[in-house]
Amino acid sequence: MAVDRSQRSPYIHFLYRTLAGRGLSLTRSVDRVHEPPGREDLLHIHWPEALVGWREPGPEEVRRLMASLDAWRSAGVPLVVTRHNALPHLHRCPEAVELYRGVLERADGVIHLGRASLQELEGSVGGLHAVIPHGSLACEERPDRGAARRELGLPAEVFVVLVFGAIRSHAEQRLLLHTYRKLAARDTLFVVPRWREATRPSWRKEPLERLRAVLDDRLGRRAFLEGNGYADDDEARLHFAAADVVFIPRVEVLNSGVLPEAYGHGRAVVGPLTGNLTEWLEATGNPGYIPGDPEDAARALRAARTLDLDDLGLRNRIFAQEHWSWERVAADHEAFYREIAQTGQEPSG
Repeated sequence: MAVDRSQRSPYIHFLYRTLAGRGLSLTRSVDRVHEPPGREDLLHIHWPEALVGWREPGPEEVRRLMASLDAWRSAGVPLVVTRHNALPHLHRCPEAVELYRGVLERADGVIHLGRASLQELEGSVGGLHAVIPHGSLACEERPDRGAARRELGLPAEVFVVLVFGAIRSHAEQRLLLHTYRKLAARDTLFVVPRWREATRPSWRKEPLERLRAVLDDRLGRRAFLEGNGYADDDEARLHFAAADVVFIPRVEVLNSGVLPEAYGHGRAVVGPLTGNLTEWLEATGNPGYIPGDPEDAARALRAARTLDLDDLGLRNRIFAQEHWSWERVAADHEAFYREIAQTGQEPSG
């Protein structure tokens, strides 16, 4: 499994652990991809940018990586790719886009986290395709809302909107800020633990946009309750328990790991109607908004307050238990691996 061992991804942690529990022998390493093929039955790539250290790759670096993947496939080792993103999150230079395209072109199997992704690629990318949703771990023991707020130092009487995932870009910061302003609700508190993680435009290439980003960052620090960045399991449990609703501020996105995590914690979600999120939100009756539109996002948050959010959260949790258990997700991965291995190519040469 070609992922960075230091990567803090609950998805990889639970998938790896559950697959290993089913008796599969797995190696987590991005370095292995750059080495000569061995006795592996299959190579599984999740995030192509992990193969280049999450940096902007150069043309020669992409060429060498594609040559490595070709060598593995020529040795008869099929390549499986999970389509977490349509494009790289952080770097959109031509080489990074080419990296994504080259990896998908070489895939013998593609795993999609929802039907929207499948419909977008099926027919244009060869190999086998399967829809295997993001897993969700149900939170069995959760403090009540009042206790969680006391632990986090949050007021008991306010409406708490939790923005739990990473804020990746200035565009997402602006969406969040403008949604907050459009909402104009004094009794609402936005809790944004990872506000400061957003990447900013270059001073040299985009000085005005960089200045706006700096100013928006300062405004956000005054408007929102920040945290200490990435939350461990105990902190996550407290944050979800304290929240009335979880808000996902995305401008463009294919998937979101926050949504299944929120469902597992029994919380209602307001998210963008884009990519695979549309399917998940509409299937469970959670409010959605036009991606990147703060006015529509504010409308969706106001609509959420008219709902019985605790009941919706409970229904989300039941949905996640029935459809997204990690045991079920791992079983579907194993079945797909075996299907790929049976239809895989013979070594060339």
